[in-house]
Amino acid sequence: MNHPSDQILSNLDSELTTKDKLGQASIEKSLPLFTGELKIDDKPIKLLIFDRINAALTHDWEAAVQQKDTFLSADYYRGFEQGDMADVKPVYVIFQDAGETIGAAVFQSIYIRGDFLRPASKVEESSCVFTQARRYVKRMLREHINSMHIRVLVCGNIFITGEHGMVFKEGSVNMGQRYQLVQGAMEYIAEVDARTSDKPIDAVMLKDVHMDHVEAARVIKDHNYSELNSEPEMILKIRDSWVDFDAYLADMSSKYRKHAKRMRKKGQVLVRKSLSVAEIQANRDHLYELYRFVADKVEFNTAYVSPQYYVELKKTLGDRYRLIAYYLEDEIVGFITTVTTPGFLEAHYVGYNEQHNHTYSIYPNVLYDVVETAINDKVPLVHFGRTAPEIKSNVGAVGIDYQSFIKHKNYMANQVLGVLAEKLVPVEDVQLRHPFKENK
Repeated sequence: MNHPSDQILSNLDSELTTKDKLGQASIEKSLPLFTGELKIDDKPIKLLIFDRINAALTHDWEAAVQQKDTFLSADYYRGFEQGDMADVKPVYVIFQDAGETIGAAVFQSIYIRGDFLRPASKVEESSCVFTQARRYVKRMLREHINSMHIRVLVCGNIFITGEHGMVFKEGSVNMGQRYQLVQGAMEYIAEVDARTSDKPIDAVMLKDVHMDHVEAARVIKDHNYSELNSEPEMILKIRDSWVDFDAYLADMSSKYRKHAKRMRKKGQVLVRKSLSVAEIQANRDHLYELYRFVADKVEFNTAYVSPQYYVELKKTLGDRYRLIAYYLEDEIVGFITTVTTPGFLEAHYVGYNEQHNHTYSIYPNVLYDVVETAINDKVPLVHFGRTAPEIKSNVGAVGIDYQSFIKHKNYMANQVLGVLAEKLVPVEDVQLRHPFKENK
């Protein structure tokens, strides 16, 4: 089999001037930023590459996505682009076979600053030698990269856990070929960018491959990619028997049912309200402060969403996007955003006031409210993301693993990265809860 990155045919002379850079090309929006060609088993696959979703739409983007994933939809990325996400630039790729669109992929170009890596708020002491060793490696790595400022091209969405980077029409190419095409496109974009950018891409990354697909994705390791472990995503499967929230509580053991009721009672004073575009805009800066309080406690942040992100997603996604504000009298003391996508409900971003969270259990109430929303909307799954796994397990969420693949463009740096990737196995010192009755 021919590997895609070995078969790149460039059209740079005719379609990309030396003045053009990713995200800055002054060409007509309906034309590709540039094009290329990959080969799979000697079959040519054309790449159409764009820096604006509206341009990709003119080349059957929606036909490829087929409404399978809200986070790959044109509506989502219109909001993303208009949300003033200064540190993150999307790049859109359409794959064509003999003129027919067979797939689409999204890449995000991001600057990662070392000062986004910060110590965890509190780490319990451990007598386990292996746990201490892993923490030592992470601490040394943190100190080493604190001053780093690198640019990474990621296939997927850095603001959402899971596979939200590509989609292909069924029967067009097999699973391994999909990952070969994505890997080839990713390296081709980096190659073009290296010729045109003042700050070229340093590394490329295939993010959050589901464990069912990891074996197929490992074909790209032939091109010196390293596997990168990460913490699991917390997911709750909504049972058919949960016709309402009381039925959900009935499946819990007495201990956790009492805990849930106690948390809900503490939060009774909070008034929930789904905000309109105008209301989100009016409270934008305050909502962002609440978000940053939570985000700044996370050990590693690749980037922050912008204050305008919430406003623009509500404009473009409409009822699929909800921002629920929690009021204490006339003050917003917390919020949660959710996105409905085919097959699941995404608990997207949360923010709250620390003092009021302690008094009124805002965050636990947010989680229970998301569960209740999913039950009422008859959504089969809730995706809660990676952070705070212990408290999410209180509501019944369980961990789902993903694997990522990363490659530094510098040979020596890539060798070091491979060693570090093996060392950075998540430390499993979190006590996950099992709230449901054993026979349930």
